[in-house]
Amino acid sequence: MAENYTDHPKVGLGDIPSSVESLTFGDNFNKVLSARSIPSSVKSLTFNYKFNQVLSEGINTIKC
Repeated sequence: MAENYTDHPKVGLGDIPSSVESLTFGDNFNKVLSARSIPSSVKSLTFNYKFNQVLSEGINTIKC
C-alpha cells in the first residue's frame, strides 16, 4: 500500500496506517517528522524539493 501526503498539515503518531510500505510527501510538505510518526512497515520514503527538515534518528534508517 502506498500513501501520498501532498499538503498534509501535520503527520503524527497513528496518522499513517501500519500497512503502508511506500510513502511520498508532496511538493509543499516541509514539516518536522518524528521517528514514531513513520510506521516500521515503511520501506521507501520520498520527499520533494521543498522539504528542508532534519530527520529524527530512526527515520534516517529508511531508504530515502
